[in-house]
Amino acid sequence: MSDEQQANQDSLVLSGNRALVARSSMLVKRGLELATCIPNLANTKTDDSSIETLKKKAEQGDANAQFRLGWCYDTGQGVAKDEQEAVKWYRKAAEQCHVGAQVNLGISYYFGKGVPQDYAEP
Repeated sequence: MSDEQQANQDSLVLSGNRALVARSSMLVKRGLELATCIPNLANTKTDDSSIETLKKKAEQGDANAQFRLGWCYDTGQGVAKDEQEAVKWYRKAAEQCHVGAQVNLGISYYFGKGVPQDYAEP
């Protein structure tokens, strides 16, 4: 490989790394913007009856309930921690344009939580 080809390849790698850092920074910034709603979820009592109510609402298509249920599975709050189940509910809510679910689904793919790591999907 010539010096010029190596320089071009190094430039592409550096450019790709910059894009990854920019996407990561945007993801973190977006996550921090949404972090104000997470403590509200953390303070929500999640006994068996409230989890069952949440599941019923989620199964009926309520995007907020789907997001909250995904978060419960993601963190193990009120249910056994299950990252695959969390992704399932985040995806359902994300498909209904729930921003928090979209961010958490992206984070799941970015870090490979409950799904294979993939920077291009959700």
